Amino acid sequence: MKKNKVLALLTVSAMMLGLLAACGGGSTATPAPQESNAPVESTAPVGGGESEYNGPKVVIKIAQGGSSTGHSGVALINFEERVEARTGGLVDVQCYADAQLGTELEIAQGVALGTIEMALPGVGTFANFYDKLMFCNMPFLLDNREQSYAFYDGEFMQNLNDEVLAATGMRVLGWGENGARGLSNSVREIKTPEDLKGLKIRVQENPVHIAMINALGGSATPISFPELYTSLSQKTVDGQDNGIPLTVNNAFYEVQKYYTTTDHNIDQLVFITNDSWFNSLDATLQNILLEEVENWKWDIRQLSIDFENSGIDTMEDAGLTVTRLSDEDKQPFKALMGDAEKVVRDLVGSDFYDEVLVAVEEAKAEAEAHPSDIVH
Repeated sequence: MKKNKVLALLTVSAMMLGLLAACGGGSTATPAPQESNAPVESTAPVGGGESEYNGPKVVIKIAQGGSSTGHSGVALINFEERVEARTGGLVDVQCYADAQLGTELEIAQGVALGTIEMALPGVGTFANFYDKLMFCNMPFLLDNREQSYAFYDGEFMQNLNDEVLAATGMRVLGWGENGARGLSNSVREIKTPEDLKGLKIRVQENPVHIAMINALGGSATPISFPELYTSLSQKTVDGQDNGIPLTVNNAFYEVQKYYTTTDHNIDQLVFITNDSWFNSLDATLQNILLEEVENWKWDIRQLSIDFENSGIDTMEDAGLTVTRLSDEDKQPFKALMGDAEKVVRDLVGSDFYDEVLVAVEEAKAEAEAHPSDIVH
């Protein structure tokens, strides 16, 4: 995608950089985001710990739209604590969850502008900055989590990360799971595509998600996320398309009766940073951050599974019927994704999508040959 599109996105709205509470560190005080992140004179490590880093003090603001108490919020606080421990307090990591610094689009814009050092937008939003990433929304592209780990950690995505950097000035440090998406509703149990017929399902304003629901016989209804709980409770829509951790953490299950684990998309968060800012850092600090993003990546993947398992218990305890689809059960859903694939090919280019499919097959082989140590 051309840089002029990125520049246009940067002018959509101003960033919300006020006195906002940082999410980590166990502190009740609210440090105001600093207007400048220029390094200051080095001091001794804070807290008496041994520091691997002896450079200037640095403040790092990290923003995300997810909840501070959800799996992504917990993973980010863990990241904060590890970085601060390894730098002896010379690096102050300030986490802003719950969209405190703006929507996912706005926080990504902030990273591009350099007003926010790091952010964790969802790939559905981040794809607005680089069109080729739209393929990540393709339903049933990957069969399971193991395949998603191999794919997003593989050479194909690393090369695409380089393209994103060249086009946007934003460096992708890592990909982390944001949950396996499923379907909930308040009308009936969904076991087959036919069960979706006539149901109004809330989706993001995303052409691929819209094509998926419509292809399954439902009525795709774009609604902004902040309005979703009210829309479900007032029956403006019958159901929604989100993973279990998000469904439970936002209490959507309170106004739904059924949840089905279609796992049609292994949703991703993108850990991004402003490349100019990152290159200005001491090399030792750069390495610490890269290593801790790697730890964050596996941390959030495990937390996603843990929150999903506990979320199923929460929903069932609340009286929901949770329908777990087998791989065989999912095939009729996958077989109807022709229209969605056409949308994706139109968005990213058919030749490029063919390259994606080759990389997917390689990831499937890699996942089978070298399964991860993730505890399911």
